[in-house]
Parts: sequence; structure tokens; C-alpha cells
Amino acid sequence: MLRYLRPLTTLAALGLMVPCAFANTPASEPADGAATLHERLAVFEPYLGTWELDAAWSSGATVYSKAQYRPAVGGQFVEAMTWVSDNGGPLYLRYHSFLGLDADGKVLAQNFNFDGTMKSVDYEMPEPGVLVTEWTMGQASIRERYEPQDDNTARWQVWMRPAGTDGEWQAAMDGQWKRCDGPCAGAARRTEDTAMTEDSTIRSIDPERFVAAGAELRSFVVEEYMDAPVQRVFATFTDGAALRAAYGPQLSAFKAEIDLAIGGRYEWLFDGSIGSNGCQVLSYIPNRMVSYSWNSPPDQADNREKHTWVVVEFEPKGDGTAVRLTHLGFGDGPQWDETYVYFERAWPSVLALMKQSFAG
Repeated sequence: MLRYLRPLTTLAALGLMVPCAFANTPASEPADGAATLHERLAVFEPYLGTWELDAAWSSGATVYSKAQYRPAVGGQFVEAMTWVSDNGGPLYLRYHSFLGLDADGKVLAQNFNFDGTMKSVDYEMPEPGVLVTEWTMGQASIRERYEPQDDNTARWQVWMRPAGTDGEWQAAMDGQWKRCDGPCAGAARRTEDTAMTEDSTIRSIDPERFVAAGAELRSFVVEEYMDAPVQRVFATFTDGAALRAAYGPQLSAFKAEIDLAIGGRYEWLFDGSIGSNGCQVLSYIPNRMVSYSWNSPPDQADNREKHTWVVVEFEPKGDGTAVRLTHLGFGDGPQWDETYVYFERAWPSVLALMKQSFAG
């Protein structure tokens, strides 16, 4: 349970407390044949085996993960592999990590990540079996705590706040890992190469997540002309592959999970895991309009759990398309003022990037 998804996951997905292996993949000995840990690594003994997490972030985005810990390199280290399913999507290998102790007995981890990056992370152990770490992701500071409850369950908590501040930590995750050495509960419905059913991507729209209602709504409008037919521009906003193509040259890690149905996923994941996690399609008219819920940037933790919404309209103009984007539903107060200004500046850049991709 020591490495997750920056949530994150998901977040996300966030950080570092997720052990992993598929439920239908039996644990096997490492190539060097080490079946037990060296005695100096006894602190890791309770973690060995296969674990499963089925939980939700505070944003509403769901995460399923499977993790496996086993001895490695003659038992001198612990090898951890973590697979993740973000918001009902397919499982993918997100982390391959090695854990050990330095000369002073401090817990260290070296993580090899799905996006080709590597990261070293150290942990505090305030009491036996409890692991705590803090790290920075973009403009957000992340805190994680892993605490065994008994031999077969462990509590995993994640908090976040804007990086470089001493503000209050906002809860992002409070989930439970469960040991599943043998068939795991999620094995039948979540495997590496099993496509999710069409219904699994559709969720109810929760009105409690929207802070605004009625006719008097704070909003702004951004307009742009795209040198492409309306069908292609509409697809860029409603098809994950088309959206990734528009962002690909600028953001190589960018992912998009879009299910064009009422209540379907509408997630732009700028680093592959964090972005509009938990947002949904609200309505659409093919080649004319799409509307979707939207959330605040990860470093604006106070607003992150609540939603605004965006309406994008498409009108054929000669050989191209006029795009009109309206972002509305902002709350009141200084924190919402910050969110408003952020997107008032961000959306023109997004549309300009799309315009550039069509021109290319």
C-alpha cells in the first residue's frame, strides 16, 4: 500500500500508498529467488502480499487499484507494482517501485512511473507500521498517511493544499486497502485487458456539487474561429482521441476520458492523471453544442470538490467553425474570484491551441 496514483488519481490520484498486482495474477517469487525479506527489513513484513482499493476521491472521481509487495534483490528490498483504474477506465500499470532502508533506518522509495519519470520519496514512521510522506505535485502540496488497521486492512488518507503555503490541509481521500492474497473482489470486473461495459462509464449527476443555480449566474464568454469543419471541431471537444491529438504536440502526457452520454465521463487529464477528474457530460446536440461540469485547479483545494459548468456552441462559418464557449456557475467570495480569473485567462489559451492544431 505504498504507492498510488497522483490521484488520483485520480488527484488522484495522488501520491504513494498503493501496492499492486492483478487479482487474477498469482504472486510469484522474484527472479533472484528471494522468498523472504532480510531481517533488517522486518518493518515491511506486514505489507507483503496483494492488496485491493476501491474508493472515491473527494471530487467524486472513483479509483480502483491493485498492488503487490514482494521481496527482491535477495530480500534486501521490497518490490512494489501498482495497477490503477481511474474512474471506471481500464487497469494500467502506473508504478513500479523499490523500497528499502537507508543507513539511519529511514524508509526510502524509488518510483518508476507510467509516464517515463522517476521519483525518490522518503517516509516518516511516527509509530510502528504507520507511514507518512509529503511531496509536491505541480502547484499543490500532497500529504499521505498509511495506517494498518489489522492484518488484512489499512487506512489510506490523502490531503492537499496550495504549494508553498501554510494553509489548512483539505481532505482528498479516506480509503481502505484490503488484503486479497488469492481471488480479489474486483477480479471479475476489472482486469488488464477487459473493456468496461458501456453502462460503467455513466453516473448520476449530483446537484449537490454545483454551487450556483437560477438565472443570475456569474459567467464569461470566449469566442474563436477554427479553420476546420464543424464535425471535426465538435469531435475535438467530445472524443478523447481527437482531443489528445490537439494537445499531443504540447503536452505529451495529456490524456482525455470522454464518454459522450448524459452523465458520461468528461475528464481532461493534463499530466495523465490530474485535471477535470469526476466531471461529466451534462447535455449535447451533435455538431451544435456540448455542456459539461468543470472543477477548479488542483491547487485551489477549497473549491475543488464543487463544480461549475461549461457550454460550448459550434456554428458553421464558411469552410470553418465559430466556437463560443461560456463558463458559468461560479460561487461567491475571494476563492471563487480566484477560480473565475484563472479560467477567464485559461480558456482563450485552450481555444488558441486548438486553433493552432487545426491550422497545422
